Amino acid sequence: MHRLTTSYQHAFFDKSDTTNCNLVSDTLIHHLGMDCGFILITTDKEATLLPLSPSKNCLFCSEVEIDVFPHILKLIANESLPNIVSNLPLLLAQHNIKSRNEDLLSMLWTNLDIDGDAGQAQLVCFGRNPTCSVTAKDFQLFESLGQYITRVLHVKLLKLERKQKKVSAIQTIIEKKLFEIHFQPIVDINSGEPLYYEALARFSAHPIASPDKWLSQANSLGLGIELEQALIEETLRSLDKLSKHGLSINVSINMSAQFIESGRLCDLLNPRTKQKITIELTEHTPSSNYQELFHQLTQLSAQGLDIAVDDAGSGYAGLHQILVLKPDIIKLDRALIEAINEDEMKQILVSSLLGFAHQTGTSIVAEGVETLQEFDTLKRLGVQVFQGYLFSKPMRGNDVFQFHKDLTQVSKLFMREVEMEQRLAI
Repeated sequence: MHRLTTSYQHAFFDKSDTTNCNLVSDTLIHHLGMDCGFILITTDKEATLLPLSPSKNCLFCSEVEIDVFPHILKLIANESLPNIVSNLPLLLAQHNIKSRNEDLLSMLWTNLDIDGDAGQAQLVCFGRNPTCSVTAKDFQLFESLGQYITRVLHVKLLKLERKQKKVSAIQTIIEKKLFEIHFQPIVDINSGEPLYYEALARFSAHPIASPDKWLSQANSLGLGIELEQALIEETLRSLDKLSKHGLSINVSINMSAQFIESGRLCDLLNPRTKQKITIELTEHTPSSNYQELFHQLTQLSAQGLDIAVDDAGSGYAGLHQILVLKPDIIKLDRALIEAINEDEMKQILVSSLLGFAHQTGTSIVAEGVETLQEFDTLKRLGVQVFQGYLFSKPMRGNDVFQFHKDLTQVSKLFMREVEMEQRLAI
């Protein structure tokens, strides 16, 4: 016998599909005298039972739990069940089947014509009154209703198939590690050396897409936390490899509020790595519980981790996070940095954030700096820590060694600033 999965939390017609639901339920209730209805979908591995409606106010709701479905499934497979059952208790007794649903006296069922690869499906309905009055014409109406539901089911199965492909793609990325971690330096311009590196994922899965798109898709499928954990674990492995070869670096790791609230991070970090990690809070999935997020971050901060808020200046959410979470580091968004040398309003906003940071003891990082003009303007405003393509593109772990040996590009920028200051002093 198939294993029966009863999906009472997911109805065949969802709350947004009231038109189809009302049409079906009105026909079954008022024209055929039925009281509850289900779609029974059977594949090679399992049988899934879906109530027709999620509404508790509808007789076709998920409140009705039928305990005889495994037996009915077997009778249908053996072609031992008539399509019109006017005395359900008698039929069950004839097959030595016991049921708690003694008030259900009648039953109608018909096959739904779905693609064989998707399995088999039936529309099954029960009533609290005998079906003695159900005529051949009534049953034709029931079969027509089944055909209508079949068309709806085809659409749902196509959507489910597309969703399953997306789920499979994310699971394959996680299992086969179809990504690698790159590192981009965050540079203190006073010394010309990196304070730490931001760990950035680069995916090799097809179709080629940005990390944001893969993470967004994983979140929409309920796999966001699993994918984030896989990326964090790979980052920690990369740090261990660098450390074994004599290079110890500090890193910031992007994490969503959802992942931090899950409490999984503490299990991934050992006392040694905690001193090297900055949590860079992203807005991929905004927090639904700032109290829990603040609690988790407070605990992590007490263990030595710094907290950074990403994308400051890009909207209300980033500013709200700064006020609520009181981070150690504020990262200015690329949208605020781009062409700041030509935008007085951006310069005023950056100056305000620098003043806020000075009074609260917070560090400011200018992220996404790509031109000398942007760099010069930010330096003049008082920014001292920078990140962006002007200094270095994200690089593989092996290339970090070379970057540490040769800080020529950063040194040139630093020397250029010194020369400019010397000229101004003359």
